[in-house]
Amino acid sequence: MLGKDYSVVDAYAFALCRWSRRMARPGMSWPHFGPYATRVAERPAVLRALRAEHLSEPWI
Repeated sequence: MLGKDYSVVDAYAFALCRWSRRMARPGMSWPHFGPYATRVAERPAVLRALRAEHLSEPWI
């Protein structure tokens, strides 16, 4: 979100997107944010964390 390097801002934005998934206009529906969140969700470390927390899919 802040540049080419992954940061805590990326992790927080991803969490907010996850929390919005059942709202009237989820983060994934936003034209620029949806693809960004998908890229974050594909990161190996993010996938490991989601699985370690036993979070159910869809993650976003």
